[in-house]
Amino acid sequence: MTDDVAEKNSNRIAIFGGSFNPPHVGHVLCATLALCSGEFDAVHLMPVADHAFGKSLLPLDTRTRLTREAVAHLGPRVTVDPIEGQLPAPNYTVNTVTYLLDQDPTRQLTLIMGADTYLARHRWHDWARLEALIAARLMVFGRAGVTAPPEIPVEFTLPDISSTEIRRRVAAAEPYWWMVPEAVADSIESEALYR
Repeated sequence: MTDDVAEKNSNRIAIFGGSFNPPHVGHVLCATLALCSGEFDAVHLMPVADHAFGKSLLPLDTRTRLTREAVAHLGPRVTVDPIEGQLPAPNYTVNTVTYLLDQDPTRQLTLIMGADTYLARHRWHDWARLEALIAARLMVFGRAGVTAPPEIPVEFTLPDISSTEIRRRVAAAEPYWWMVPEAVADSIESEALYR
């Protein structure tokens, strides 16, 4: 790659927002596949400060730490950014993207999301403006049990793993070890999270 091309492409960033409550292997797979696609210089996981639809969450700093534990092995090009905690509440993805582009208009942002989230995009605050800001750059992952949207290519179908089911299993003292990275499971157990 020439220096001109490297310079031109240095701001190709995939942003992956979510509650990460807790982060699980599906999240790690999304970040890994985005990183390995060669389409991005960096992948930023961004835990939400508060859930847009009012779901109860662990504190942002706890979820940020768990998410960092989950993706630490992916190296320095995958980072966890709790930026939403610094923006005015209530915060929406469109506000986060606007802030990121205000900081550096040369950024080429791509939004990572699951097919289930994409299908619910009509519920997002100002979706049309968000889509325009990112120039409709989306990386959508399928999920077992969710019918993928026909109008957009799905990159990969992930196993049917959800944070909701993990929390249920933890609370019921049922096995969940295959659903989260080992470091996350260690923190859940040692800190008695989701009990």
